[in-house]
Order: sequence, then C-alpha cells, then structure tokens
Amino acid sequence: MKFRLGLRQFRKNWLLNWFIIIQMTIVFVIAIVACSIVTYNMKFYNAFSEYLTKDGMLVIAQDVVDENNYLYQDSKQFAEEIGNVNVLSCYNPWLELDEFGRNVYFTAYDSKCIGKYKPEMKTGQWLSEQPGDGSVIPVVVSCNTQGVKVGDVLVASTAEDCQISLQIVGILQENSKVFGHVTGHFVDTSDYRNMYYDFNEEDEENIVVLMNQSDVLAAQKYLKDESLVSTMGDVVLVKFDEGITEEMKGTLERQIGKSTINAVISYPMQEISDNSRNYIMQKMLMLIPVFLAAFILVIITSICVNSISVRKHLKDYAIYNICGMAWKDCLGINMVNTGLVVIISAVLTIGIALCFISGKVIMETTITLGVTEWFTCILVGVVQLLLSMLIPQYMIKRQSTKQVLIKNVD
Repeated sequence: MKFRLGLRQFRKNWLLNWFIIIQMTIVFVIAIVACSIVTYNMKFYNAFSEYLTKDGMLVIAQDVVDENNYLYQDSKQFAEEIGNVNVLSCYNPWLELDEFGRNVYFTAYDSKCIGKYKPEMKTGQWLSEQPGDGSVIPVVVSCNTQGVKVGDVLVASTAEDCQISLQIVGILQENSKVFGHVTGHFVDTSDYRNMYYDFNEEDEENIVVLMNQSDVLAAQKYLKDESLVSTMGDVVLVKFDEGITEEMKGTLERQIGKSTINAVISYPMQEISDNSRNYIMQKMLMLIPVFLAAFILVIITSICVNSISVRKHLKDYAIYNICGMAWKDCLGINMVNTGLVVIISAVLTIGIALCFISGKVIMETTITLGVTEWFTCILVGVVQLLLSMLIPQYMIKRQSTKQVLIKNVD
C-alpha cells in the first residue's frame, strides 16, 4: 500500500523529482571519481608499505656492486653482505630479442615484488612467485601491435649468444603502471611514483618484458659459462632492521651509497612515505569541496521539495490517518518517493559510470568501479534519504488530524 501511494506521489511531482535525480546523479559520479582517486593511488603506495613505512632507503640506480665491483644478481646476497637490512630489488637481464622489431627492455623482479604488486592485465595472468625449473622463463609483455599473444614462445639471446626460451603468460593493459623500468624515464616526484612507470605503447619506443629473477637464476644451469646475467638495479628498496642505532643507520646509508653505480637518486623511506601521503591527500582535497557543495545543494533541494510535497499531500495523509494509517506510515509514503529518487539516480549513475567513465583516466587516475566506490554511493544515498525526511517528519507530527483537515478545507 505505502509503495503504491508513494509511487503515485512520485508521479505527481515528477518534474521536481527529476530535478533532484539529476543533482543526485552528479553527486554520485563525483563520489565515484573522488573514491577512485584515493583507492587508485593508495594501491601503489600500499603495495610496498611494508618498506615505505619503515626506516630505510629508496634507491634508483643502474647497477649495484660489491667492494670488488662485482655486479650483484641476488638481493639476498647483497643484504647479507651489507647486514641489518632487508632488500627488494628489480634486475636488468642481459638479453636480446628480435621478435618485436624494435627495442626490448627487460626487467626482472624479486619473488616478493611479484606477490606485492600486480599491474593491470589485458589478457593472461601475472607472474608467479614460485620459480619454474628454468627450462622456459615465463614472461609478461607490454601491450603491443606485433601480434604476440599469451602462450607464444619467444627465443632470446644472451650476451654470449646462447638462446633461452621465453613463454608469454600475460599481456599488460595499456597505460598500466609498471614497477621499476624507471631509470631511463626518471622524473623525480619524491614519492611512491618514483617506483613506477606508466607504460603507453603509442608513446613508448621500447617493448617491456617482465619476469621473475628466480626463473632467470634457475635458467642459468641450462647455459654454459654463466652466460645469462641479470644484475640488480633500477628500483631498490632497502629496509633497515628494527632496533639499530642512528649511527648504524648512517653507516648503512654510506655502504649502500658506495654499492650503487650511476645512482639516479636515493631517498630516506620516511620522506618518500610522507610525500606519498601528502600527494594522495592533495588529490583528494581537490574534489572534496566540489563534492560537499554538490551534496549540500542536493540535501537542501530535497528538503525543500519534500516539504512542498508533504504540504500538498497533508490532507491526503490526514484522510489516510482517519482510515487507520499511522502518521509514521504516512511519513513512509514520502520516504518511498525519496527512495525512488535515490534508486533512479543510482541506476543512471551505473549507466554513466559503465559507459563513460569506467577505465578512463581523470586527473592522472584510472577510474574504477570497486567496493569502496559503491559503498560510498550507498552511504551518500542513505544520508540523503534520512536528512531529506527531517522537515517533513516535523511537519507531519506537529499537527493533529483535525488541525490538518481544518486548515485544508476546500
């Protein structure tokens, strides 16, 4: 009964209701964009927050060597020789590949890096943390126009002209953020963005091939004279052990500085962490005033429209009350009307989001439609539903049925 009467009331006030629906849809869209900006950027920060929130260093360097200028191929060995540190690193495999007819840039990762961050995939799957037997190296390649697909096997050459098979297990999405691969494209932002590179196939001269360093090390046993080399470099995350003194931290920083060749930049982790949070907050603050202004406008409009609607239908509510309907049920009729406004706005928002903004880049952010975005929209809808009923509730409950009928005698 209440739903049918609420629907009737909605139809009678269709013009005012559609005015609110348009405003509410705008608020929902702004909420989705704002949430996407926060969740999208936090994803890249949180991936390595275990390192970024601890004492340590972020180092961008072409190579990492020991005291005898030996190129490291294992971050564990580097950590053991430095002492009191935990290290995650990218690597530069010394490989050549003619399959694409253009420059190919190889990057390998520590297994823990692979588990911490997964870029957006177009097809296939991301690399596995567990290494294979080394006979074939699983790789993920960037989006390209060369026609390679998941399952293809490519043959790469080492520095000693030995051949190794690479099997494509996945292809990156266009504009996907790649961890590492930054030394040749470095723009210092002093935050988490230093660790990532936005790959765009149209603008990029190189094809990116990503692999697990453990697979590279496993493949070495199939080749002679250690011809397959993959050296530490690019992005190196160093976390100091807890409880060490400030003096020891300074000693470690100097040791790490001596070990890096052609270092592009190095930062204390605390500085990177603080700058990252400030960057994300600035992004969010750019949209919060717009969102609040639009939301407040919707609330005010809804309260006004509901007040007008209730005033117009007070006589009807009084008659319903005489027939046995409680005042709170009469209020429920108006809530059905407001609920229909919220539901229609949500449906329009879903259509707009899926057709026009999902996957689009806005303010350097890929807009997504995840749990956080929809939860925020639901929360906004519930708040709008409750607040828009305050004045109508006051108007209904402060008058008796007799008073309403006397004031609304035709």
